[in-house]
Amino acid sequence: MIMVSIALINMSQSARDSLTTFLLFIIGTLRNGAYAYAITKYFVVEQKRGWHSSSILESKRRKISNGIKSPKPNPLFSSSFNSDNDDNREELRFRFKGYTIWMEPEQFPVEIISKEDGVSVTTASDLDHIIATVSTEQGLQPIPKPHVTLLYGMSQFSSEEEVKAVFKGEFKDSISKMEIGDTIGSWSSPLKFYDELFGICFDGVDGEEMDMAWTEITYAKAPEYERMVDIVYQMFYKNQGSMQKWSPHLSLAYDNPEDTRLSSAVVPDLISRFPTLTKDRKIEAISLWDTNGRMSDWKCLDRIFLRNN
Repeated sequence: MIMVSIALINMSQSARDSLTTFLLFIIGTLRNGAYAYAITKYFVVEQKRGWHSSSILESKRRKISNGIKSPKPNPLFSSSFNSDNDDNREELRFRFKGYTIWMEPEQFPVEIISKEDGVSVTTASDLDHIIATVSTEQGLQPIPKPHVTLLYGMSQFSSEEEVKAVFKGEFKDSISKMEIGDTIGSWSSPLKFYDELFGICFDGVDGEEMDMAWTEITYAKAPEYERMVDIVYQMFYKNQGSMQKWSPHLSLAYDNPEDTRLSSAVVPDLISRFPTLTKDRKIEAISLWDTNGRMSDWKCLDRIFLRNN
């Protein structure tokens, strides 16, 4: 330390500044030990939202390897936030599992004014546009299709052909019988907006099985849909395993939990710009998806359109 002090005295001011900066960097590197900590703020939402929990973890420190992570500025969650996006931001790394059945809600037309000339107007489907908007503004990978999950992660099937056989066979036949018997009302009842939600969870913490941040809108439960969930579950699981707790929601964006750009301010901002988000929605189709792997690996295997108008 004495030798360093003598060297600093004999140096010019600019040289001393450079050396000091270098020494501080070395000390900081040793202190951090090539780890960074992801710290999230806490609040708890009691409900469980389908296949991911709504619990938010308070001050949970989790070591993230891969070196020292630079701090990121807090984003402004508004229509103006898109200038600081990091093109090299890591895509959602969580690996999903199994086959999944989605309910695809109806969409409403929304007029989009061109950013280029400020005059031209195009029409888009609102949910498609909203998901694309939040993904672009926050620099995130977009969810492939607006949906309300009916069953997630069915891993009891040994092949794609096996699960498609049930979907195109027993399940499709049951829908056809409902339509002929005029009992399709169970599917035609609209989903009613209930709340908005932001959540973060870490795998292995508080019983969670995912590393993820998400934002969504939730829908009110309805007896007719609860009955349909029970019927569909029995078709695909044949009394195997425990019944999944179903809480209808429509996810708008997913992100990695560390340094997430999502927050509780995202959905209220979207609602202020796109009021149709809170409208009641009928179900237009039921689709079967292979959700094994990362979100970019998802693929639609089949789709059944409903006659509910």
